Amino acid sequence: INDNIIARSELDNGLDISETIPSVLNLIKNAILITAPNVVKNHNYKHINLAVVIQSYEFESTRKRFEDVLQKHFNHILVLPDWKITHLTAFNVAKNGLSLVTDKGVSLSYRHNNEIKKLGGWKYPVYDLGGENWLGVETIKHTIEAYEGFVPMSDLAQEVLSTFGNKLECITEYCFKSAKDNDVYLHFCVILLKNYLIGNKIAIKMIKYGFQQVYKLVEKAEKILGSKQQVTINGSLAKIYKPFLAEKHEFVASPTDNDKTEFLANMIKKQFLA
Repeated sequence: INDNIIARSELDNGLDISETIPSVLNLIKNAILITAPNVVKNHNYKHINLAVVIQSYEFESTRKRFEDVLQKHFNHILVLPDWKITHLTAFNVAKNGLSLVTDKGVSLSYRHNNEIKKLGGWKYPVYDLGGENWLGVETIKHTIEAYEGFVPMSDLAQEVLSTFGNKLECITEYCFKSAKDNDVYLHFCVILLKNYLIGNKIAIKMIKYGFQQVYKLVEKAEKILGSKQQVTINGSLAKIYKPFLAEKHEFVASPTDNDKTEFLANMIKKQFLA
């Protein structure tokens, strides 16, 4: 308002257009009401210019419907992908580098021919090798193999089984009932990470394998760019994967949420207040 940020409200999980569009729209409106209640009069938002940073930006048809809905409710809109903001914040407008995001999924963004492009991030189970959901599925796979006697029973598999009453069918039922939730596998990833942090050998082996899958994105991007690149890493798995990545690459500081907010604010000013 008047070229100033007057308040700030954070969402627990960000804005993800893989959710229903009405639910995302309600999150946006509620955030506006929390931060600037005096701006909204009689539930009318049509005079407001809106900039949103979203996840699942690659869902092209959904994004188009999302933008169409926003246009009906707001004066002017700017819709940006979260990975692009992360890259721009880390490397500014003209600097090269790789922005690796390791979270529920995995993606890597890079600058090529004056355009910021992305590898990965297509949503599990389609892709996102090495992400939390993928690691969760690998944990289930190992548990099944141990239960059936194909590999020795491990502490990791035993903990997973004990969580479900030592019954493999309970794991199946749990996943089946949550089939519409792609993040159901995060529960198993938490068990894996716990075992990794206490030094379980099987868990360490699985995490290293996860990093190998993630690193394929780095190798592919550097092949496209034709040179070694600096890397920044963000996301819930950043602390887990960073030691492995540090053996191969020079780091730049990962942008904080405050850095991203400041960068986005400046971008909004240029877009709406020029």
